[in-house]
Amino acid sequence: MSKPRVSTTFDRANAEPVELAFPKSEYQARWKKAKTMMEAAGVDVLYATSPAHMCWLHGYYAAWYRTHAPSGWGACLGTALCLDWDEPIHFDAIGEDALLYKTSVAEDMRFFDDRTPEGQPPFIVRELQKSGLLKPGTRVGMEFRSFQPNRWVQDTIEAAFRDAGCEVVDTSMILREARRVKSPAELAYIETAMRVCELAHEAAQRTIRPGVTELDVEAEMACAMHHAGGELSAIPIMIQSGNTIGGHQMPRRRKLLSGEHIKIDCSGVWYRYHANILRGFWTGEPPADVRDRYPPLRRFLGGLQE
Repeated sequence: MSKPRVSTTFDRANAEPVELAFPKSEYQARWKKAKTMMEAAGVDVLYATSPAHMCWLHGYYAAWYRTHAPSGWGACLGTALCLDWDEPIHFDAIGEDALLYKTSVAEDMRFFDDRTPEGQPPFIVRELQKSGLLKPGTRVGMEFRSFQPNRWVQDTIEAAFRDAGCEVVDTSMILREARRVKSPAELAYIETAMRVCELAHEAAQRTIRPGVTELDVEAEMACAMHHAGGELSAIPIMIQSGNTIGGHQMPRRRKLLSGEHIKIDCSGVWYRYHANILRGFWTGEPPADVRDRYPPLRRFLGGLQE
């Protein structure tokens, strides 16, 4: 195999220590689970492009995955999980090396030698062929249900695999199913994320009053979560007020009025694990019909806890 490309701006050997989300053993158990599912489906190579799945496989996450990049920029990054290869192989732009070091347990990284969307898929094919993982008849799974990359890029990657004599199938559900049952470590992060979300709602309750804007409330909620160590959510905090509540609306400059309903939908985040709470608030006393709904609801929830 040819010598892999190495970043000229980032020195892994002298980089400061970082705390990854999980020990490598956690990820190794995931690889084993996913490979068992791949084998059952007759898939030799699974090329994961969903950001959630790259994160699940080896920890990698980013602020941007080149989604909707300029037309001349490739967005073919992804992680190849192969039945005949011990660890996942991650493909990416060389400029992401430092970020991979800070987030990922991946050790086998292949950095693109071409920036264009036309040049990157052949690189993926060549690298897998050099490693003996791709040959005519190899069954390759792609994630056609993933929003990343876009349709045109997916088609370009698929064409490169087919040109190499591979059969390409949709394996969008394999890693979705593999992720469904959480490990104890994952559940602990979700519980922490829920506490972070609760802090945000407590901040909202302290902030909500006539005269403040939806954006004011959102700012205090975000501040509370970040001070508690919570991360940026994959979905914005949604705050709606007035008599036009509905849909997935981002906060506005609208000022809250007295005696009105505010709906807040928020997610706390810990190591990218999200926990969501949707709550309603009122400026002033809620109407009697709203208050009357809560006693039976409280009894019902109390029964579920028991």
